[in-house]
Amino acid sequence: MPEPEYPQNPNDSNWQYTSGANEEVPSDSGYDIEPVTWRAHEFIHHPKSAQWYMGLAVGTILLALGVYFMSDSDFVSVGVVLITAIVFGIFASRKPREMDYRIDQNGVSIGDKLFTFASFKSFSQVDEGEYPAIWLMPLKRFMPIISLYFDPAQEQQIIEALSASLPFEDLRPGLIDNLMHRLKF
Repeated sequence: MPEPEYPQNPNDSNWQYTSGANEEVPSDSGYDIEPVTWRAHEFIHHPKSAQWYMGLAVGTILLALGVYFMSDSDFVSVGVVLITAIVFGIFASRKPREMDYRIDQNGVSIGDKLFTFASFKSFSQVDEGEYPAIWLMPLKRFMPIISLYFDPAQEQQIIEALSASLPFEDLRPGLIDNLMHRLKF
């Protein structure tokens, strides 16, 4: 019976590890994608009124009091609630930047950052109100979903470009996404 072959010993001088992370996708990767470019905001901005911030403050105080009494006067937990609410308020007031988007045979570029198609398992078309959006579903566990907003006139062109490299997956926004939409975040 022949002996099984084992990988080379990492201590051998001929062995070399390459992660492939720095490799670029060759332009002749088999995908025939007509490049699509557009300019759009990075997220949908919902203007916040003084009442919205007042509601955040009242909700934070109530939550902090509840945590205080439920955790036997633990100030650290109350501090975490307060800091989280402050950060939430700061992010809520942030205005979106206008970004340049591009889809080509190398992947999806947002500003100066390139995401290769190998980083994603699928894409979904999502209705987020007045603007259509595409969600790129990442392969990495802790990588966030990438949202692409665009002019409805370019929708078919963008979907065709993505379909050449990624499968379409019909997804619905989850509980957290619906909550953030209701909070106009």
